[in-house]
This record gives sequence, C-alpha cells and structure tokens, in this order.
Amino acid sequence: MSFFVKGICSQHKSKDSKILKFGMSTVLTGPNASIGKEFSFGVKALFAKINKKGGIQGKKLKLIVLDDGYDPKRTIKNMYKLIRKEKVLGIIGNVGTPTGVVAMPIAIQNKILFFAPFTGAQALRPNPPNRYVFHYRASYYEEIKCLLDGIFKYTNIKPDEVAFFTQKDAYGDEIFKAGIKVLKKYGFKKEVIHVRYLRNTLYVKEAAAMLLRINPPPKVIVLGGTYSACSKFIKILRKYGFKGIFVSVSFIGSEALASIAKKDPLAGEGVIISQVVPFFNENLPLIKQYLKDISSFRPGKKPTLISLEGYIAADILVKALRKIKGEITRESIIDALEGLGRFDIGIGVPLKLSPKDHQASHYVWITIIKNGKLMPFDFKEFSYEMVN
Repeated sequence: MSFFVKGICSQHKSKDSKILKFGMSTVLTGPNASIGKEFSFGVKALFAKINKKGGIQGKKLKLIVLDDGYDPKRTIKNMYKLIRKEKVLGIIGNVGTPTGVVAMPIAIQNKILFFAPFTGAQALRPNPPNRYVFHYRASYYEEIKCLLDGIFKYTNIKPDEVAFFTQKDAYGDEIFKAGIKVLKKYGFKKEVIHVRYLRNTLYVKEAAAMLLRINPPPKVIVLGGTYSACSKFIKILRKYGFKGIFVSVSFIGSEALASIAKKDPLAGEGVIISQVVPFFNENLPLIKQYLKDISSFRPGKKPTLISLEGYIAADILVKALRKIKGEITRESIIDALEGLGRFDIGIGVPLKLSPKDHQASHYVWITIIKNGKLMPFDFKEFSYEMVN
C-alpha cells in the first residue's frame, strides 16, 4: 500500500564517437558508501540494458564514477576532471547536498547537464529553473510535509512536540528549514529543539544527551542524517527510554538502516521513512523491468530503493536521448529533456519536464522498518505499537 502526495564548449564532441560518456561524483568510501554504490549501480544496470540493445544511435552509454567520499573539496576536483579530462556529455546522480551545492555551479558555469542529483535540497532547485539543472525526485520539503501531515492528521501529536536531529552542514540546514516551513503552516511559532552532529562522523552522543535532557521529551524526531549516524543516535535514545517516533527523508539510506535494525532493533526498528520511488512489490511495469535488469547485470544482487532511483534517473535520461534526431551534444540533451513534457515511465504516477519545470516528480511514498525489514506504510494504519 502506498501513501503519496503530490567554461567548456557546450557543443563538445567525444573523441570516441562510438561512446556517449556521462559522469558521476559520489560517495564510494566512508560511513555512507552504500548510498553512492547503490545509485551508481542502478544507472549502470539501465545503461547495460540499453547497450545490449544497440545503444543510442548505435553508440554505447558509459558511466564514469569518481569517489568524493561525501567531501565537497573532493567533489570539486572530480567535477573538473569529469568535464575537462573525461569530457563527459553530462553529470548524473551526484550524491548529497553539501557536495551538490559545490558541484552544481561548476556544471552551470561549464554549460553541462547536472541531472538527478540524490538530494531534495531546495538550494539545488533554482527558481526559475536553470537551463542545465534537472531533478527526478521530490524535494525534501515535499517529503517532510508528507511525513508530518500524516502524523498530525492521524495522531494527537502537536507541532510543538517535534524535534530535529541533523548533520551540521548544508544537508542538515535544508532538512531543518523544510521542517520549520511545514510546522509554520500549522501555526507553530515557538523555538524548535534542534541537535546536530558533524558530517562523516558518528559523534552523536552529545546530541543524544542534549535531547534526553529535554523535559517533557519530544514525541517526534525528524532525522536529517545518514544511516550510520542515525542508527547510533536512535539506539542511544531507545536505550535510555525514549518512546517517541523517528521519521526520516529518503536520503538516510533506508535498506542500510533496516539491515542494522535487523541485527539490533534498538537501532532502527519502527523508523518511518519517506521515499521518492515506489516500493518493489508494487505491480508496476518499470519495477518489473528493474528487477529483471539488475538480476541480468549482477546475478544475486538485491534490489534497493536507492539503486531503483538511479535506474529511474537513467531511464529518463535515455528517454530524452532517444528524442534527439541529429547529433547528440551537451545542448541537444538539454533541449530533449525540456521537450519531454508529460510522460510515463511505468511507476504509477505521471512525470513532467519542461522549460519551466525541471523537477520530474513531486510524489512521495511512505515506508516503515518493521521486524528488520522495510515495507510500505499508510498513516491510516498508524499506532504507537507499530513504532515502539
């Protein structure tokens, strides 16, 4: 069951005329490595399917992936390498807000596609849209609104009983700002409890201690971090008797958190997580094709919502590439994406890209970690027993 709301010459030609190269700077090492590995896997699986069928205009798709370790300084170096040395046609699927806010301006400056970054940050959604920046996924505001709307509608929890735990960086700032925007729509005007931790660390004890001292304790904590830090934070609070609800946007790394919760329920059981893709057991054409293609690309590989998002992003890109009748260039790719209009890729909801709208999807699905497994969730079924 689902619950959703609504610099470089831009006409560059590759030295190898038989390859269409795209680049990705992402996290492949460190405590958040699984996010980058899964997203890039999804893109590669879709590219592999297209290449088996002859590619695009007889040319093979290639994804060049560079590790930035979720470090903005490394992202900058990777972006220039991809654009200047590798001479890619576009950038796809960069992971994260702090990395995205330094990568996007480089792409814009060099007039190259910056497509489907794994972030819902408003800072990466220029208004009006920038010609070179496109998104697949719903924004963090849309995710948090869906989460909090569901809680306020189906429980007696009030806006002043919500707190935040976030990374101390651009990502955490985005989650907090989006959350405050939602709370203000409910008339909330008080000071909000907000505890933080440093990116790429597991130093969460101080934040947990600060929150445990709050009396009365909050009933909902919005998580704005990655699975490794959040699981440790959740475990500390549960260990010391916290009975409230944890909710998170999709960036957390849902399957990774569920895997931790399976081994240690205190570290993630009952967390409610918004998603920007439909769940696997949905009877949808693209989900069926995705499961088939990842099995063919890497036999035995388990599906994840993150690799599914990468697969969807690549599918949309390919849909645009196929619309190009003449030469495939950096500029013709942009024109093709803006020319998609309303389209359907088989995920159960309509998508749209146009010159005035560079965010394809505005839909959010809800999941919950139950018995160490991630599963669809509907707030109509809400009860404290389900999350405690």
